[in-house]
Amino acid sequence: MRYHNFAAFVFWIIGFLAFVMSLKKGFYRYQFRQFGWTHCTIILGNYGMIAGIYNNYTGQIWMAFPALLVIVNDSFAYFSGIIFGRT
Repeated sequence: MRYHNFAAFVFWIIGFLAFVMSLKKGFYRYQFRQFGWTHCTIILGNYGMIAGIYNNYTGQIWMAFPALLVIVNDSFAYFSGIIFGRT
């Protein structure tokens, strides 16, 4: 974990160089659009997990966990009332 950021940056540079070397004339627009969407997908897909891991390390889970318990309890009480209740 010590050199993770450096290694990730080096691999991104290698990937970017491979992208530049693979550019074909007449397909620039398509290739850059794919490059952009790939980055958007990676950023949006990974940001949630990174934020969740960070919150676990900083103890924020103890703020969200009780709220989740209340939501689950209320939901199951509602469904149990529908299935087993008399109305």
